[in-house]
Amino acid sequence: MTGGKAEKATPESGVADPVLRYHDGTKHHFHRFAQSMGYLDWASQPHPFRSFIGSPVVSLHPDPATREVGSALPVARVDYDQLYQSGPFDSSSVTAAAIGDVLRHALGLSAWKQFRASRWALRVNPSSGNLHPTEAYIVAGAVEGLSDAPAVWHYAADRHALEQRCVFESDAWRQAWEDRSPVWLVALTSIHWREAWKYGERAFRYCQHDLGHAIAAVRIAAVLAGWRVAMLPDWSQREIASLTGVDRDQDYVEAEREEPGCVLAVAGGALPDTSREMRIAFLEAVQRGRWVGRASQLSEDHVDWSLIDEVARATEDSGRPISPAVPVAQDFSPAHKSRSEDLRDDPAPAHADARALILQRRSALAFDGRTSIDLSRFTAMLSRVMPGRHTPWDALWWTPRIHLALFVHRVDGLEPGVYVLPREPAALACL
Repeated sequence: MTGGKAEKATPESGVADPVLRYHDGTKHHFHRFAQSMGYLDWASQPHPFRSFIGSPVVSLHPDPATREVGSALPVARVDYDQLYQSGPFDSSSVTAAAIGDVLRHALGLSAWKQFRASRWALRVNPSSGNLHPTEAYIVAGAVEGLSDAPAVWHYAADRHALEQRCVFESDAWRQAWEDRSPVWLVALTSIHWREAWKYGERAFRYCQHDLGHAIAAVRIAAVLAGWRVAMLPDWSQREIASLTGVDRDQDYVEAEREEPGCVLAVAGGALPDTSREMRIAFLEAVQRGRWVGRASQLSEDHVDWSLIDEVARATEDSGRPISPAVPVAQDFSPAHKSRSEDLRDDPAPAHADARALILQRRSALAFDGRTSIDLSRFTAMLSRVMPGRHTPWDALWWTPRIHLALFVHRVDGLEPGVYVLPREPAALACL
């Protein structure tokens, strides 16, 4: 989610730019893999969940032990086919239960698995190798059931709870946010070591990959409460570090550090557009707040991959003045819009409860070699990846940089073969 300027390398100079050097250096090749340990050092395997020792903990609704959905929840039932519509929806007020509902279905646990003595969790948001480097922080005003004052919270997915990191003065929140529609913030960070333990130097790639998954998961889950979501591009990574407290050295003694990723605004109405002066005043109030808690250590032993630190610094984002209310990535050319609408005309799942379906997400483990899918359902699936003024793409502003190569085997009505799906018209010539 971060960006840096990369200069084209020349044969005489080699790959001098750190971004290109990382890109080239972490590719797999026909005769060798990218640098990693080459084996899994189980003794140093990171703990799958970060916690903050000494922080007050507030359990969230719904109880993760129950599978109840729909009318049992404090917000309205949503059918799955509504998730990808552009709205508008009736928004929930900012309550502890509504925040919990979004977090449960965006970043919470979907299942526990066990094989002999080993037990591990699966989460709603996908992750490379199920390693989950992404951490989430919530910033909100006074919310009944959470706190009487504005606060910064860390989301503990294993307990479906919020750990209070900081309480700050009410005037700062009011001046920054309360002249707008009800709003709360989700800030995302990455722990590089969680991925580097398994993937070595390629870990930075996977952390960015998983950050994108988390953004989409938050946007999709927000529909359950009728909220809109937009990334706030003008927040720099250093400002995000101050907002979440991940720049507080005293709270990370012997603990793995976190790389700031992005800030998402979750709102029921118009999405906020923050000025630099407002951000500075707001962050100063957060820094003056009462901080509590110490980050847990995930592993006692570590391997340092200096190339990851180098590319992280080279891609550090200083923020950019783009209004989240007018995303750039959502304007199609007529031809592209026509094709995207053709895809979305296909039928969606009929009246499936969105919450129940979200909690059933799994990785594919086995295929029977016989089952097929019809063309209309196949194109309905593909429609979800096409950008437009609908979930989850309305949370972003940039044009697509990733396009699909599809290996099609058993789709009724479509000849088997390799297909390319450009997600942006200008990409076709390059592909």
